[in-house]
Amino acid sequence: MKLGAGKSSTVIELVEPLKNNKTIKNFLMKKNQGIHHIALTVDNILNAISYLKYHKIFFVYEKPQIGSDNKLINFIHPKFSPGILIELCQDK
Repeated sequence: MKLGAGKSSTVIELVEPLKNNKTIKNFLMKKNQGIHHIALTVDNILNAISYLKYHKIFFVYEKPQIGSDNKLINFIHPKFSPGILIELCQDK
């Protein structure tokens, strides 16, 4: 379920695991309820990744992937974030 709409609004996504989605299921089993990740929209994901890599911040994927809503996405590796997964996303 998504709450919010539009480019400049806040969107809250409530998720539950499907049979084949082990990522969400494992998160809930380990941490119970809580925030899984925060997504930040960027104008140019390649520039954002390059800037952060230059500053010694690493990512989950080598290159951006197609994520929900058909956006380009990548996650800052959890060891480089303050206890929460951070996703960068860009409209295609």
